[in-house]
Amino acid sequence: MRNILVLIYTLLIFASCNKEKKISNRIDGDSWNATSIVIENNTIEELPVLTFDECKIYKESCTATWQLESFSANFAWQFREKGTVFEISNQSLIKHKIVSAVIQCMKLSGIYNVDESTKNTLKISSNSTIGYSSKTVEITLEKNK
Repeated sequence: MRNILVLIYTLLIFASCNKEKKISNRIDGDSWNATSIVIENNTIEELPVLTFDECKIYKESCTATWQLESFSANFAWQFREKGTVFEISNQSLIKHKIVSAVIQCMKLSGIYNVDESTKNTLKISSNSTIGYSSKTVEITLEKNK
């Protein structure tokens, strides 16, 4: 009986990690267009392109670029909780010049629920972003073909 419990526990851990790896592999190494950003029913017109660097999710921090017009910001990302949670964390500093990409990335950094994840679409939502902590933020990303 003990061996069966150990086997079941091991399979559950593997399945959990496998889902995070599967969903991470869908986005890493590719560019994704933000096709919609809605904050409390207000649509944002300036939509970024997110380029995810290739990443070994259990061996390194995953990084990406947030491109908005001719400006860019760097951020770290990760999936957690069996791929149901996605985190964006701005890694760029605002220096002497205010850069729109850094501001947008910083404000939208936070912990998101994964509402939909397919090969070409990622829909996420949050009520706990840095810039909009008490508002609902919904982002739809589509893979750049």
